[in-house]
Amino acid sequence: MVGPGARIAYPGTVIRTALRPAWLALLALLLAVVWAFVQLGTWQIGVSSNEAARERAAEQAARPTEPLGQVMEPHQTFPDDAAGLSVTAEGSYVPEHQFLVPDRLLEGERGYWVVTPVRTPAGDGPALLPVVRGFVTDPADADRPADAPVRVTGTLAPSESPAEDGPWPEG
Repeated sequence: MVGPGARIAYPGTVIRTALRPAWLALLALLLAVVWAFVQLGTWQIGVSSNEAARERAAEQAARPTEPLGQVMEPHQTFPDDAAGLSVTAEGSYVPEHQFLVPDRLLEGERGYWVVTPVRTPAGDGPALLPVVRGFVTDPADADRPADAPVRVTGTLAPSESPAEDGPWPEG
């Protein structure tokens, strides 16, 4: 009988048992199963998110192109379901208000979005609609459009939160 103060000595049988080939094989099998389950879980999450993105893209593509005035008005909160919606707008570019958005990536290349507002007629008077006209790697390559009537077709995108740090490039 072992009393409360007695020490139980493990003769190296536990270690010897754990190091037997059968137990090592069982450990290896267990680790392989755990690794497989992690990989399968990651794969399933990826399939799920890709499928949701494809469904959303197909849903947006099936919607017809609408005039911007039917989707939203100036100074209105961006509609929850408008991201990716194809719209048309008529007006004229305002080249003196063109600006560049820095630190953008296109196919792994760093550069700038060229954004030029289009002055559109609205219910309460003219409004400016920012239009991303292109991508340049050098700010000097950003040409200014003519101040002439245009009809633009594109997809709506919500704005990004402004960054607090600068400096901002000229343009």
